[in-house]
Amino acid sequence: MADIAVRARTPRDVVDGITINPSSTYWNVSRNYAVTAAGTTQGTATALTANVNVITGGAVDTGVLLATAVKPVMIRNQSGSLKRVYPQTGGSINGLSANDYIEIMDNSSITLDRDAGAWFSFV
Repeated sequence: MADIAVRARTPRDVVDGITINPSSTYWNVSRNYAVTAAGTTQGTATALTANVNVITGGAVDTGVLLATAVKPVMIRNQSGSLKRVYPQTGGSINGLSANDYIEIMDNSSITLDRDAGAWFSFV
């Protein structure tokens, strides 16, 4: 896993399409390009710890768990099979029932952000 830092040259700089917050000098993005999905339930799914995640392995119908401390989260599925994305316990994604998962097809990407325990996606 590697981190990158983008330094703002002036307030409201746009660097590689990212608008830098003028109240912060650096915007750090953590990356994990080798996530192996595991488990078929929220309690056994692989916990994501980075902002940018690429799922490269795991059996069919296994999944990943969104982290409460990391947002936004970008997920790319390159595993060869359908994967599940779970919220943290008690959370929801896109207005689904609490703890329900969404699925991400192989060779597709999704970006999620969170507000007060509720995750919403941008495709």
